[in-house]
Formats: sequence, C-alpha cells, structure tokens
Amino acid sequence: MTERRLFAFVLAGVLATTGCERPAKVPGETDIVVSSVTLEAAPGSELTPDYGPLMDRLGMRPKSLVLPGRYYSEFREHEDRRRIEAFWQNYGFFDVVVSAPQR
Repeated sequence: MTERRLFAFVLAGVLATTGCERPAKVPGETDIVVSSVTLEAAPGSELTPDYGPLMDRLGMRPKSLVLPGRYYSEFREHEDRRRIEAFWQNYGFFDVVVSAPQR
C-alpha cells in the first residue's frame, strides 16, 4: 500500500509541474495578459445576447480551469472581431458592425 501512495504522490507532483511553461509567442503577441473579456450590445439596442457559446471560442480569453490564458495580440483582436460578426450573422443579423475595443 505504501508503494501505491508513493507512486501516486510522485505522479501528482509530475502532473502538477508539467505544462506550466508558457508556449512560444506567436507573431504579434505581447506580454500583456488578458484578464477579462466583456462583450456589450450597442447603446440603445434591445438585444440581450447570450455570449456563452462564443466566449470559449475567442482567441483572446482569460484563463479558466480548462482553457489556457492568452496574451494580447492585434492579430487575435481582429480574428475575434470576425468571430463575433460571424456569431451574429448566424442569428440573421447580417449588417452587424463590431466596433474596436475600448482599452
């Protein structure tokens, strides 16, 4: 029984330290950590969107238990704007305009 405990302890230690290193930067990536992402409807809009399905698919997202955190990148910002447009176009809003983010 003690061998099993020792093995489990060593295995837990190895798993806890594996994958903690930041992967190599992609072109355009900065050292700015994305801590939160908030999407809002335009002022005066009566839309009450459910962004739940979209948030996990964004290129820039905060870290969660399952998904790794991301760093700011202009490329990912533009990709996310296209993803948000496509999300709304799937619901029939073909003239949707996604404005630049507020920083």
